Amino acid sequence: MNANVLLLLAASLVVSFNVSAKEHFITQKDIKFSTPIQVVKPGDVVTFKNMDTVVHNLISLTEPIKFNFDDFRPGMTRTVAMSEVGVVDVECSIHPGMKMSIFIWDKR
Repeated sequence: MNANVLLLLAASLVVSFNVSAKEHFITQKDIKFSTPIQVVKPGDVVTFKNMDTVVHNLISLTEPIKFNFDDFRPGMTRTVAMSEVGVVDVECSIHPGMKMSIFIWDKR
């Protein structure tokens, strides 16, 4: 196989990976998440946006994805890649009633 064919194959793999990944949006407003459950595929990204009038501190202490969005002020956005199959429990450490789960599931 010549170098041009290998380059073309590699480029098509990158394009197909980028096309299949989706971005999911979860907002915070009125001291709650826009959805209690979100289902995504491995490789997708989740973007959190604080549309509230108060500061939040979004955390996930569960495997496979751990994060801490400390001092998450109104208007801010943060994005997390969902790289592995599993369940990610998300909560606000400031507002105890704010909880949600993200299910990372490969349906193949």
